[in-house]
Amino acid sequence: MPAVPLPHVRLVRSIDAGGYLESFLVATVASILGLRLYLHLANYPQVGGHGLHIAHMLWGGLLMMVALVLVLAFLGRKIQRIAAIVGGIGFGLFIDELGKFITSDNDYFYQPTIAIIYVILVLLFMAFRAIEREQTMSDVESLANALDMIKETLFDRVQTDQRDRALKLLQQVRGDSRLTGAINQALQLVECVPPAPPGVLARTTARLRAIYRQVIEYRWFRRLIVGLFVLQAIGFVATAIATVLADPNFTIRDPNIDIHDAGDLFGSTLASIMTVIGAVRLRWSRIEAYTWFRRCQLVSIFIVQVFAFYTEQLAALSWLALDVLLLMMLDYMIREEREAEAAAPAREPEPAQATAQAATSG
Repeated sequence: MPAVPLPHVRLVRSIDAGGYLESFLVATVASILGLRLYLHLANYPQVGGHGLHIAHMLWGGLLMMVALVLVLAFLGRKIQRIAAIVGGIGFGLFIDELGKFITSDNDYFYQPTIAIIYVILVLLFMAFRAIEREQTMSDVESLANALDMIKETLFDRVQTDQRDRALKLLQQVRGDSRLTGAINQALQLVECVPPAPPGVLARTTARLRAIYRQVIEYRWFRRLIVGLFVLQAIGFVATAIATVLADPNFTIRDPNIDIHDAGDLFGSTLASIMTVIGAVRLRWSRIEAYTWFRRCQLVSIFIVQVFAFYTEQLAALSWLALDVLLLMMLDYMIREEREAEAAAPAREPEPAQATAQAATSG
């Protein structure tokens, strides 16, 4: 019997994929934290009775099914946004019970669970960023997203900036075709409304960003950031020394060494080395120094925090929040330094160098 050829599947990205995926991840994290807090305050109640227990993983599966039904049965970007939030809540309820299903005794309080969940969320974040990071869209993706905007006008009012974004996508299409022209004409006929005024959350976020940009311009603040990294390196070294001194027989090759001690020692040492390199490079180049500090933060987030969640459980959230805040500040500082370097006029060569150049050209 001849083999049936599989259909060719073309993955066409949505221009709004970043927002949907971000909503999914935020809803997942909020679901896990909210559920853990509720269970702690309610002394871990059980839904059921008479030998039955309805685990909240089942509710998570139900919500993920609802999200799938929404995106499969209905059209519209509002539905996609709702499905992202509902699916994220469901996934949070689902993955929160991970400890029960990786242990033989169904231990919800299995110690590595929080660390494993953190690793899964980090991997999801990296995968979502990889999808979003590729900003250059193909001709098919540009046409599909512009056409989707026309479809959206049947469900909701389209704002002027949304239509302009669709028109900009059409300008990126290489070559001229009747389809491109038809979509362009249809977009020109769309009746648009002015952009909606920013809500309370948007205004608060904009105000915080303005304060952040104002504060970060002060020289003392940048010195404070560098000082924090030096203190962080000292803390990493102190932690490593304490880990070694706590076990007189400690060696890297010791088969009885706890994996979280070895991992924490490795991450702390690596982060400390990067901090020292950044502090040394600060004398010659602030961009290079900030880049090394940023690498230190990435090591802290992706390695050190994994083992922090293992030992401290959810109490490690405060340190993670500080790491993320410092990373955001460093990204801004690096961006500002590069813009200032690009805007700076080229320096004229010194007299001795100019004489040498003239002699060479002559």
